[in-house]
Amino acid sequence: MIVAENLIRVYAMGRVEVQALRGVSLEVGKGEFVGIMGASGSGKSTLLHILGLLDRPTSGRVTIDGTDVLALSDHRRTLFRLNRLGYVFQDYALIGELTALENV
Repeated sequence: MIVAENLIRVYAMGRVEVQALRGVSLEVGKGEFVGIMGASGSGKSTLLHILGLLDRPTSGRVTIDGTDVLALSDHRRTLFRLNRLGYVFQDYALIGELTALENV
């Protein structure tokens, strides 16, 4: 199960702060399929990067199967992502020598 609680992500763009996520919470059960939809710039990719452990929120909490993944060290978070998550990027770069499964 993936649980995200009150995720906030703020980016600094020069002197301006952009709030990409404002208090986003969600719960996704094992085997459940979820679609994330919204206008361009609404925070979809930011949310997926945080849930995929590729980025950290400014504040909030993410637990995956009971593990507080944001409390893990960078090394442990990398191992968790490697062993427990699959992620296909929007602008993917597949490795031709690998199978489809190996590319994920």
